[in-house]
Amino acid sequence: MSEFMIHYHLTTFFQISSIFLVLTGNQLFWALPEGSPEQCQSTEGAGVEARDYTPYSYMLMVQSVATALSVIFFIRADLLRTAEDQKQRKIESENSLAEMDWTSL
Repeated sequence: MSEFMIHYHLTTFFQISSIFLVLTGNQLFWALPEGSPEQCQSTEGAGVEARDYTPYSYMLMVQSVATALSVIFFIRADLLRTAEDQKQRKIESENSLAEMDWTSL
């Protein structure tokens, strides 16, 4: 049940963020250079307004880099098995030091 809830919340988060990205992408564009076509026409005559989405792609790149850096520096993901092994080695090391006969040295 808990795994379902984790995936459910992540799915909801990604759906909401995708709506935000689509709305942002529709507003974040530059004017086309002089002489560029204003519409893309198909054979059926339906056209799509041509836009320069360079600032939107910059925003996506910055967001990706910021997300990656925040995961690296703030979440500090670590393998649970590695952490458990390190903890066990530390306990064994402390136990072996405690059991040593220091008077015979």
